[in-house]
Amino acid sequence: FVVPAIQLNPVDVNFNKALEHGFKNSAHLQRLNISKRYNEIDIEEQEGRNAFHMTLEMTYGLEKKNHKLASLWEQFDNSNSVTLNAYVPLWDGGNRKARIEAEKMQLRRTELQIQEEQIDIENDITNAVTNLNEYYTRSKNMKRGLELVMEITIEGIDQYRDGVISLQDLLQIINRHADTEINFLNAFLGYRRSLLTLTRHTYYDFEKNVSVMDAFNLNYSQ
Repeated sequence: FVVPAIQLNPVDVNFNKALEHGFKNSAHLQRLNISKRYNEIDIEEQEGRNAFHMTLEMTYGLEKKNHKLASLWEQFDNSNSVTLNAYVPLWDGGNRKARIEAEKMQLRRTELQIQEEQIDIENDITNAVTNLNEYYTRSKNMKRGLELVMEITIEGIDQYRDGVISLQDLLQIINRHADTEINFLNAFLGYRRSLLTLTRHTYYDFEKNVSVMDAFNLNYSQ
């Protein structure tokens, strides 16, 4: 028989901190935020196309025309100029306005996707933290119950040895002991799965109090 050493250690998880890690480390949410910034740039670009604008050009130079090569480096003529160009759109059939509205709709769509992703992350983390606390409480209570069942089992074996109870009674005690152990193991595994689920949604190891990426980079560098 292999008797596993089960360590039921409590893990303190701050929900707001877990939510912060979930928002910060979500790759999909980061991609959506990048898309949002692209949409904002596209709006600015469309607002600048076919809009009133002015261009100011200023030049400063020296000129010299002479058929003799040696004289090109003497007595330069200044070549300075200032040019102001203005672009005034008269009529584009509403194309510019339509393009701007289309880009704004795309931006709004991306913002809604960000909100939806944040809601999903919050729900996932809420469920993970709730399950974690419930499984820990259940495991802690069942561990105390398992210790009590162990005492009853030992007492039942002594009673059977002394002839106080029958073999059938002893088997019933042992079966209840086995059921209690299985129930405790299931609760403990649920607790461990909840920790893994929380790590998957936040990319943060709350047991070691370290980011998964930081831990990965540390192990990789070693």
